[in-house]
Amino acid sequence: MYSPAETEKLIQTITERVVHNILGALSPALTMVADATTQSIFWQNKLLTEGDAARFFQQGIATIQISSQTLVTPLAQDFLLSKKMTLEHKATIAELEPPSNRSIAGNTIALITGSCSRTEVETIKSVLAGHKYDVLENRLTRGFTSELRRATTQVCRQIQNEEIRAGIVIDEAAFQLKRQAEKYEGIRSAMCWDIACANAGEESGNANMIFINNRLLGFKKLEKLIRIWALSLN
Repeated sequence: MYSPAETEKLIQTITERVVHNILGALSPALTMVADATTQSIFWQNKLLTEGDAARFFQQGIATIQISSQTLVTPLAQDFLLSKKMTLEHKATIAELEPPSNRSIAGNTIALITGSCSRTEVETIKSVLAGHKYDVLENRLTRGFTSELRRATTQVCRQIQNEEIRAGIVIDEAAFQLKRQAEKYEGIRSAMCWDIACANAGEESGNANMIFINNRLLGFKKLEKLIRIWALSLN
């Protein structure tokens, strides 16, 4: 008969082996990088068990480096401590590289233009470029609200999927398009009637989509409004 302590340790050992075998089947590509000079090894598996630690000890390895994604079982920790082996955390190349879609999302702003002049478009792009943003322009035919709706929907989904950072819609139908964007989760829309809207900060300062009726706003105020909003994104 086993004592309670021995029974508990036996159960832990069996559990470790079962989990180890399952993870090994799910991730068969085992990656180990050994350094004969320093007697260390880089273990990139998802789990480090007592059996793994014992095998490394028998191989004369004193230091085990693991990634932040690796789980170390309690029995493995006890074994490492008893054998005075060192456990180090080391970031993998994949962990150091930011996801590509995040970098795109952080630098790209979609611009939907309908009833506005080329000068107004270039003004917006110039201000955003000054804040290190790339502009993805979608210029549509004036008067075709259905096209503007489809474009607005596409930008909302791109923001949701973190493909772009934010969006600007500038057209006479801006208010109507804003109401459409409000249907999408994660979209914080703001109607900018005047520079005061951008200065308020409560609505437009936290918005990832702004809607502008350029006929009401006017060209002179447009540049300042975009500049204030762009600063709120930084």
